[in-house]
Amino acid sequence: MPTLPVQQEITDKPQGLEPGLRVDVALSEWLDLTRWLAAFIVLYAHTTNRFLIPVADVPQSERTIGTYVMGFMSGFSHQAVMVFFVLSGYLVGGALISEVRRTAAIDVTNYLIKRFARLWTVLLPAFVLSFVCFALSIWVYDAFGTGFFTPEIARSGSLSTLSCNIAFLQTVSCGQFAGNGPLWSLFNEFWYYVVFVVFMLGFIQKNTILRIALWVTAAATLLLLSSYQFDGSKLAPYFLIWIMGAGATMLPRPLIRSTILSAIILILILIAMRLSIRRYWWDAHPLGAFIVDFAVSACFCNLIISLKFAKLVRPPLRHWNTLLAGFSFSLYCIHVPILNVIAAARAQSVGLQAIAINPGSMREWLYIMWPMGGAILIAYYFSHLTEWHTPMIKRLMEKIIVKIRTVRLY
Repeated sequence: MPTLPVQQEITDKPQGLEPGLRVDVALSEWLDLTRWLAAFIVLYAHTTNRFLIPVADVPQSERTIGTYVMGFMSGFSHQAVMVFFVLSGYLVGGALISEVRRTAAIDVTNYLIKRFARLWTVLLPAFVLSFVCFALSIWVYDAFGTGFFTPEIARSGSLSTLSCNIAFLQTVSCGQFAGNGPLWSLFNEFWYYVVFVVFMLGFIQKNTILRIALWVTAAATLLLLSSYQFDGSKLAPYFLIWIMGAGATMLPRPLIRSTILSAIILILILIAMRLSIRRYWWDAHPLGAFIVDFAVSACFCNLIISLKFAKLVRPPLRHWNTLLAGFSFSLYCIHVPILNVIAAARAQSVGLQAIAINPGSMREWLYIMWPMGGAILIAYYFSHLTEWHTPMIKRLMEKIIVKIRTVRLY
């Protein structure tokens, strides 16, 4: 298969690749493949957590190869989020670095418009869908009566929690809205955008005092928000993972040049981590968890750099990668509410204890897989109403800003 050396200037597309960052066509498709695969891993983990009995709870005599495979593959959702952090740093941070190198300036207004347009275009409708699923789970399927929802979740559907999530302060001032757990990572994501642009503004300042003030502000923001954070990965240390992705755009060569060897090392580390670490370990040993996450992220970062400098062929699935990546953010934001309402309905029908099964027959395997298929299908159509209109929302926000500035002038 021939290589594709053609370079394309990335424009605002639904999959979120940044303008200003030149990416090889084949590399772009490999990044798309990585993004949708990470989103599907998160979906798979949350599906099996609700509908599959943990391996440890399955009697030894009833365990099959499928039991172990399903259990093993469900343990990579946290690492998939680390992949998102690295890719976000590479695409968003890398584009900002490219802008600074090209112009020695930063259009802060344009940068923030792009960031808010990207996030709110999906998140605001996702909040609506989350609340609808939350209400159905409680009022139609009696999620509290069956025990599927704990009493603490009741507060997550309040207007104050919604406002807090809109302001990207979940995990600091409130929980995730309507029990939508994955929204924790968007707190990190948003504040990395903010901190990084402040950090970069310091580099282009000629005034030393102003430069130091900007850097101190960025550092203080990270430390202050981290000190109040009660859930998710701590903002300050995990910023190193995000910024590592941004820095990858500047490196002249990978540490390990071979793309195949880089991929093998990453896979081996992931397998070793999965075999040696259990879920509780992440909460019990936060420093150790960060070291593991940093190692996984560094290996993935090296893989991206090796792909960047390799003579690439296009990945399998070709245009399917672009299609699937095009609604991966939507899938990430709405899959848990969808899974919750399905599980709540199931709990009301057969009882809470009967929701999770040990799949042994094809019928039981389908029982596990159909909630995933439903979430994917809904996310696909949801993205056509939201994610795919991000460029339009961006242009609308730009027009509003222009009008505001015009009013101020007069």
